[in-house]
Amino acid sequence: MVKRIILLLVLVLLCAALLFYYWKGGMIAMSATDMLTAANAFMDDAAAGRIDSAYARTSNRFRAGHSLAQFRSMIDQQPLLKEASKRTLRNYEITTRHHIEGHAIFRCTVQASQATLPVELALTTEEAEWRIDGLTFGAH
Repeated sequence: MVKRIILLLVLVLLCAALLFYYWKGGMIAMSATDMLTAANAFMDDAAAGRIDSAYARTSNRFRAGHSLAQFRSMIDQQPLLKEASKRTLRNYEITTRHHIEGHAIFRCTVQASQATLPVELALTTEEAEWRIDGLTFGAH
């Protein structure tokens, strides 16, 4: 009877540890493919005028510092973002503090006609997905 209780306790602790690992980001923190997909989806939403969807892709920390109206204004101040016919990846960098938390910088250039706009996104893992944690337009 004691062995079964100990075994059950170990199983419960293992499940709790796996759930915590998943919730904090798990292996997604190491995934460049998932980070690139999240960054490109955010840029696609912003370019297509799907501001609510782009805002939903941001982190809790970002949303705490920027309301939807402020975010909409930030995107609206970049008309080239919505006119862009081409987006070129310049580079990206992924860093991890430890094995369950990832951070990344995604840099790209959007282009419409002869004009270009450098864009830098700071990303972080949150609730097992990459989220936009910062947004900078202009110089890299």
